[in-house]
Amino acid sequence: MKITKKDQLKDDFRDFIILLNKHNVDYCITGGYAFSFHAEPRTTRDIDFYIAHTMENSKRVAAALKEFAGSDIDKNYFDTSETVILRIGFEPNQIELCNALTGLSDDEIMKHRVKGKYGDAVAYYIGINELFRNKAIVKDMPHRGRKKGSDSSDYETLKVLLKKKGHGR
Repeated sequence: MKITKKDQLKDDFRDFIILLNKHNVDYCITGGYAFSFHAEPRTTRDIDFYIAHTMENSKRVAAALKEFAGSDIDKNYFDTSETVILRIGFEPNQIELCNALTGLSDDEIMKHRVKGKYGDAVAYYIGINELFRNKAIVKDMPHRGRKKGSDSSDYETLKVLLKKKGHGR
């Protein structure tokens, strides 16, 4: 069987998720992949992860990154009240790790994350209500490199979906 770039991309993301789980990292998938999980498939330029920012979790992320890419990062990189973003690779295979999401507290993100699958790997996704609340805020912000209009479109789709599910949005 011939492995395509698309297959390789999926395998890289899956392998990274498996390592996050192996190292007991507190994380959840956000952005386009979370939207696809909760609503409908759409294209995205990367996979986004929220990383809980505690000292222990930061050490676990560092260990997972070392095993995944052979890269050493400061074991306290994500243990900060400042927003930090770490990008690995290049679009469309880029992995983006961030320790904050606009409009959401760390506790609510982790409390409401949802267990699901990415391929054959167990994966954790941001909860649908938290994704909706985040999209409601960022849809009106400058695009910061995101696909123009994707946050707005995601917000509208999630609004309709939540209304159908009886969340009254």
